[in-house]
Amino acid sequence: MIKSLIFGVLVCAVALGASTGVQMAMGMVMAGAKAGATEGKGEEAGVALDEHGKPQEPKKTRILNIPIMKDEKIAGYIIAQFGYRLGKAEYQKMPPEPFLVDEAFKALYADSKLDFRHLETYDLSVLTRGLKERANARIGAPAIAEVLVQDFTFVDREDVH
Repeated sequence: MIKSLIFGVLVCAVALGASTGVQMAMGMVMAGAKAGATEGKGEEAGVALDEHGKPQEPKKTRILNIPIMKDEKIAGYIIAQFGYRLGKAEYQKMPPEPFLVDEAFKALYADSKLDFRHLETYDLSVLTRGLKERANARIGAPAIAEVLVQDFTFVDREDVH
């Protein structure tokens, strides 16, 4: 009985050690890949830098549930979440997220070209560029350096419980 217990604890310790080792190794590989990918970017690109001089990690907006109307009825919802990188520190007069969320909601709710049944045909680069420009215009400074799409899905009204 004691041998089985000791064997079980030993197996758990080996599994934990292996898992930690793999995470550490992958962390080093990913850090190297990120450093190479962001080389040449940063302040000159208008992105705020962290304390190590590297571009800040993107922040995320809250998840948006945007109703899509068809024939004056709710056909479903666009579920969207955006990431964004802050601009240089001197432009951070107010938090940009409320402006970004508001512009995203307005843009998607009012877009007549949005075919919610075929989201793969929607030009997300035009959307993200427009969101950045309109949010920065409302803030009055380039507070948002980049907008990224985290999630963009349509859920039919019939699928909502």
